[in-house]
Amino acid sequence: MNTKKNKGYGALNLISVIVVTIALAFTALSLAGCPTEEHVHDWGEWTVTTAPTCMAEGVETRTCKSDGTTETRTLAIDPNAHDWDEWKDITKAATCIETGLGKRICKLNSEHTETVIPVDLVNGHDWDDWAEESEPTETVNGAEARSCKRDSTHKDHRPLWATGSAGLDFSGDFIVGTADYVYIVLKGTFSGTTLHIPAYWRGVDSTNYDDYSPVTKIFSFEGTDITAVTFAAESQIEEIGQSTFFGCTSLASVTLPAGLTTIGGDAFSDCASLASITLPASLTTIGENAFANCTSLASITLPDSVTSIGSHAFFGCTSLTSVTIGKGVTEIGDSAFYGCTSLTSITVDAGNQHCRIQNDILYTTTAIVFVIKEPSGSITIPEGITTIDSSVFSNSRDLTGISIPASVTNIENLMVLTNCTKLASITVNANNQHYSSESNILYNKAKTAILFVPLAISGSITIPNGITTIGENAFYASRITDISIPASVTEIGKDAFFSCYGLVSITVDANNQHYTVQNNILYNEAKTELLIATSGISGDVTLPASLTNIRTTAFAIRQNITSITIPASVTSVGSRAFAMWTVEQTINVAGYADQAAADTAWGNGWRNTCNATVKYAGES
Repeated sequence: MNTKKNKGYGALNLISVIVVTIALAFTALSLAGCPTEEHVHDWGEWTVTTAPTCMAEGVETRTCKSDGTTETRTLAIDPNAHDWDEWKDITKAATCIETGLGKRICKLNSEHTETVIPVDLVNGHDWDDWAEESEPTETVNGAEARSCKRDSTHKDHRPLWATGSAGLDFSGDFIVGTADYVYIVLKGTFSGTTLHIPAYWRGVDSTNYDDYSPVTKIFSFEGTDITAVTFAAESQIEEIGQSTFFGCTSLASVTLPAGLTTIGGDAFSDCASLASITLPASLTTIGENAFANCTSLASITLPDSVTSIGSHAFFGCTSLTSVTIGKGVTEIGDSAFYGCTSLTSITVDAGNQHCRIQNDILYTTTAIVFVIKEPSGSITIPEGITTIDSSVFSNSRDLTGISIPASVTNIENLMVLTNCTKLASITVNANNQHYSSESNILYNKAKTAILFVPLAISGSITIPNGITTIGENAFYASRITDISIPASVTEIGKDAFFSCYGLVSITVDANNQHYTVQNNILYNEAKTELLIATSGISGDVTLPASLTNIRTTAFAIRQNITSITIPASVTSVGSRAFAMWTVEQTINVAGYADQAAADTAWGNGWRNTCNATVKYAGES
């Protein structure tokens, strides 16, 4: 072993340790000379979190605006912060000008007591009688006052409520289950143009102030010449009743009062001049037809308080261009915006959980309500929708296809699809439990009933065997030219072939026990009811003596017929049964001596748009 060499290495190691130690020491001194930057708090105001009392300290807190750090400090005991019990052992009551004597004890420390009752400026007066200062008018409150006998500078005032327009009638009653008495205001003998509704009412001859009761409901101003309606600033109106302003055609603008919760059905219906209406933040319900046919109404904003919009609420508002729906609406009734032909903008509050706009269509959670921009091409209804509103596709003339999801349980009115003149396809999700489709035709789920044939389908159709029902309006205005009806059909609904003007041929299976065709006319098997004549019919037609009923549009636009004889057995003829007949065609009515007699039996609708020569019994 080389001892010298090992000793040399040891000396070097020792020197290295000393150098490193000195370097670390200098580094530590260097860092100590450069302190890190401290956070400077941006404190908010001190806020009392626990108030001091006569027995305990309080606490107040403040928070740093930048990092949320909190800081607290103590508030000293407040010797005047008592929690007093009620006054007892009163020997002298306080008045509005003098203190009283009694005793009250602090609930926090029973040794803290007080014996002097402070001056009472609320209940310590000795009032004189009320005296009228100003008389109320129809629109402006009056006033009465009284003075304190102890100090005449102490005054008390109360309103004498405005009376409302002259001639109004008021009907009062107790609210069920309460002692509260309220009034309904009625037209009475009012005949003016400016209507003012008061806040309170008492009998005409009453001078008892306690007889004043709130006016909470309006009724029966329909058809009047009102141009303006105003409400007292203190209005107590909660409801505008059904048909209240129906047909008030001169009413142009209304601001409804705070506190109103309900606008009844037809309340402003047919107010043709009504251009603007302001709804209060208290309103919850808009009734059926409430603003129907308000043809001047340009826009409507529904406050967040509104939860329900009734059926046909804005029906026929042809000038309505924009609607704003608040966050509270949960229900929109059938055809609420039907006929709003100018409506191009509907805005739904982002906080609304029940209504939405998707692809220019207004939906509720479960229903398709209104098409803002009429679609062209095909539309797919979202899954989750259960109801298709009865008017939703009323103007969708460029719609070519509809896809119905599994969730739909109710198509409210298939007639609305008769306006979709380019509709060629209806498809239903296979998992739908209420509807089905085949060859673009809509059926019930079991495929036992034809519900609707799209208008753009043309040519021939053979109804599948197994179909038992052809539904109401199923072939309404159809372009089908030839229909084959199987033996299984047992029922053909009302107006199933309404306006099928191009229908050339109908055949019925020989084994069908319910319907038959004879001479291009479809009858029930007993030939007591005539459903439709095809366009293949011509010449002179004599109907069977068994016949009692001719359906709507049965012979419409059958201009190859020269004459027809209706037997005396017929008791019912549907509307437009002979529509578009010309003067060169003849209708022989065997059972009635003149037009008046026939119209009495059948109504005059059978002659609608008919220019045929009609000969009644006994006429040559």
